[in-house]
Amino acid sequence: MKLWAWDEKNLPSITHAIRTAVAATASVIVARLVQMPEAYWAAIATLVVMQSTLGATLTLSIERIAATAVGASAGAFEANYFRANLVAYAIAILLVGMLSFAFRLEKTAYRYASITLTIILMISRLRSAVGDRFA
Repeated sequence: MKLWAWDEKNLPSITHAIRTAVAATASVIVARLVQMPEAYWAAIATLVVMQSTLGATLTLSIERIAATAVGASAGAFEANYFRANLVAYAIAILLVGMLSFAFRLEKTAYRYASITLTIILMISRLRSAVGDRFA
């Protein structure tokens, strides 16, 4: 049994993979050129948007970008003011859900916002733990 074969029906997936790789790489290059701290977030945001289905609408992509921005903002706020507080994390996830509802974002967008919030908090906590250890 063959799992994959070079076939015409597989070409859109290959094309999408190439576009995604080029877009993610270009976003990191641009982020570095403008000297953004933590330029890898440009790639993550690009990957979130690019993983839409091939027929996805512009509206869905905009919602995903907006949700990523909501999650990043909430994550940055919590990381700066609440540190490693599990209750604050739970409240932040709830607030991101409420913001997603208020902005009329789809459940998929809320998922991206929550994931972004969580990643930011993990990175900030990891950095503070590493910084404390090596300070």
